[in-house]
Amino acid sequence: MFEAEVMCDERHRLRDGDASVVVRVTLMLLLVAWNVVDAAAPSVCPPSCRCTAVLVSCSGVSRVPVPVPPSTRVLDLDHSHISLLTNASFVRGLPLRRLEELSVQDNGLLHVEAGALLSLTELRVLRLGRNHLSSLPANVFVANRKLAVLDVHANYFAVLPDAVLRHLHSLVSLNVSFNHLTSPRLGPGFRYTTQLSHLDLSGSIYFVRFLTVVL
Repeated sequence: MFEAEVMCDERHRLRDGDASVVVRVTLMLLLVAWNVVDAAAPSVCPPSCRCTAVLVSCSGVSRVPVPVPPSTRVLDLDHSHISLLTNASFVRGLPLRRLEELSVQDNGLLHVEAGALLSLTELRVLRLGRNHLSSLPANVFVANRKLAVLDVHANYFAVLPDAVLRHLHSLVSLNVSFNHLTSPRLGPGFRYTTQLSHLDLSGSIYFVRFLTVVL
């Protein structure tokens, strides 16, 4: 009887020992995996940029950097030297299928090509303020149906970018303040912005109270 109890206790100890070994091995594997992820993250971060799991911030770059991590949700390119967003700007590197916010302010940006944003289908916020834009291609937002915030303040628009609005059914906020608007007229493109609740025209030649809506 005593020998049976000893053998039973020994089997329990072996089982407990096996379980503890499994736990230790599992923890070691998790630590290795975390270290691999941490070690890999900097390797996909472009030069002149700071990268976290969801945010990439770059400054002083002359074009959209690569490779931007595909997990990026916010891409901040403010205070750089990007004068042109081309059709290839966001397809040269890894696809940014999760990108929700893009900021290209204070860049001296002159032009955005019609297909520049086609791959950014999850884009919700676009900030292009304080640049040298005077127009946007009519179909530039054809793939950005989720865009809710568009900021083009302090550029050189003479008229409101009306044509681009027909694709922006989810637009909530539009900032065109401090442009060179020569007319207070809201064109027919605004009929598609049924969710629009904030329109900033401050700093324009014409006072907001004289706005007329043409639908």
